[in-house]
Parts: sequence; structure tokens; C-alpha cells
Amino acid sequence: DTEEIVQNFLSSLFPIDTEFKFENPGAAVSIILRVINTDPVDGQTLESDSFNTFLKRRKNGRLQILFMKRASNPRDHFSGDVAFPGGKHEIGDGSFQQTAIRETREEIGLDLSPPSQFVCLGKLSHHSTSFRKNGYAVIPYVFLQLCDETPPLDLSSGEVSAIRWIDIGFFIQIPSHAIRDRLVPWVRMAVAYPNLINRTADLLGISAVIFRGIVLPDEISSITPDTLDPETDFHLWGLTMRMTFELLEASKLPIEMPHELEMSSIMYGNFRLLMQNRRISMPIMGGVMGLFGMMLYYLNTRSSL
Repeated sequence: DTEEIVQNFLSSLFPIDTEFKFENPGAAVSIILRVINTDPVDGQTLESDSFNTFLKRRKNGRLQILFMKRASNPRDHFSGDVAFPGGKHEIGDGSFQQTAIRETREEIGLDLSPPSQFVCLGKLSHHSTSFRKNGYAVIPYVFLQLCDETPPLDLSSGEVSAIRWIDIGFFIQIPSHAIRDRLVPWVRMAVAYPNLINRTADLLGISAVIFRGIVLPDEISSITPDTLDPETDFHLWGLTMRMTFELLEASKLPIEMPHELEMSSIMYGNFRLLMQNRRISMPIMGGVMGLFGMMLYYLNTRSSL
């Protein structure tokens, strides 16, 4: 029931004017929702609809979430990642909501400002991208498309390689073969963690961290083990995955993050140390276990690359 889900968002999300306090610079992203396969109602047009009428007309529609894949760029810290449109707050924006709107327009050519086309339902809690002062506090705003057809998109070729609409129902029962590992070299992780952690990682020879994520299907075919392609896959992980599951929690749908997604691994030389629930799942020297346990706490609770 799409109407019930949207009402759940309205009651669960933070109001737009809620102020968050954070020390790091701010950024904002847009989580864009749309409803497709609506039931037509004779004699009604979008312009004459009230918001409640809009919801009732789309009660049996399918709710979708927009994800984008960043363009490949060796100089971009987020190259190739799946993300929501957004970026850093600028003085001229006036508000973080305007930041989300501006960045969305710049990155995918979609204007979220016309009230006849989109409405902001509220926002999720803010997320920190780093322990360091050069990180950002990211505020996700949730927008619902009101117009029957999504306006044409114009992707910024230097920033975005593709977009994909995903049915919210996909997350109710995620197929096991869609849960895949994402190997992240430690050199990329280093920018997000304190010097003490980085020095310890260098001392122990840690080369990479492996995160579990979800390969998102395209709109035409479902995912099978034979269709996975690391170059073109939409691999949802890290901060964007955490924001997605916070959104799903607000929907009050019967969705739970699969326990496989709570696991991470550390590459130590040629060994892969599997960790779960902030503990190392295989016996190692007591002192090393304590160290890796502390590192896993950081990775599982604050990783947001």
C-alpha cells in the first residue's frame, strides 16, 4: 500500500526545519522516490490533485528509489560508487535542502524545486563521513515525485555514469547472490580514520578492507550469478547502504538488513580475517584480536566511504 508507506515516511522522518548540530562541514543528498503503474482516474489531472488525492490515486503503485553510479575517475575518492545525488553545502545555498536541490540539478539534471512536480517529505538523521575534521556531515532529504512522468534527466558526464530506479519491494527479500563483497584498499580507508589506526594498520601489513554490499538489479532483468559485472554493477554499500536501510526502516515495511551485510573482512597479508558483530570470528593471538575488534567497531559503525 503505497499510500500507507508515504504516510509512514511523513510520521517517521525528521521535519525539514529540524536543526542538526555537527562540527564538520555539511553536505546534503537527495533520496528521490516515485510511484509507477498508477491506476488512472477519469476526469482528474495532476494539477487538480491534492496531495491526499495523489496518494489515493497511486495506492496500488510501485514505489521506487533513485540511485546513481558515479563516473570512473582515478582522482575521485568516490569513483564508481553507488550514491544519491548531492554534495557539499555552499554559502549561497541558504539551506541544506537547497544544497540537495542544487546538487541534484547539477549532477543528473533533475529540478526538485517545482512544487507541482516534487515534494520534500522530510529528512533522515545526519551521517558523518569521517573521524577526521576533513570529513562531512551528510543530511539526506527525501523527495517524492508528484508528476505522472519523471522529467528527462541530463547526467553530468564527469560526475555520473548512470542512474537506476529500484523497487522498494526488492529489499524485502534480497536474493543471496545479490550480496557481494567490495574490496577497498586501505589507502582509501586511511583518509577517514585517525593516525593511530593508520599507523597500526601499516605496522600489521593490512592491505584492504572487504565490505559486504548489495548488487542492485536493473529495470529490465533480475540479478543472477551469471549477470554480475564489476564494471557496470550498481554495488550498494557503505554510507549509501546505511541511509537506504534507515529509509526502509522509516517505511515500516517488514525489511531487515540480512545478517551477511553485518560482516566485514580485513586483508592481512595473504590471510582474510572474517569479522562479525564487532568480533573476529577466527582464533588469533589475544592482543591482535583486541586491536582488530577495535578497528571493526570503527568500520562497522562509522565507515561511510
